[in-house]
Amino acid sequence: MLLRFRVLPLVFVISLLSGCGLASKAFYSAGDKLFQPGDDAVASMQTYSVAQFLQPFT
Repeated sequence: MLLRFRVLPLVFVISLLSGCGLASKAFYSAGDKLFQPGDDAVASMQTYSVAQFLQPFT
């Protein structure tokens, strides 16, 4: 009974958390490639300063 109600749910929760960790690493590495492509690559998204961003609204 102890194995069924205490250990198995613990193993299940730990496996879920490790899967979430792997998914978050993949998500953030994809974001890093999108916003910081490297020295020799062209940025895929244009960045603005605060003044440039606010210019159409003033």
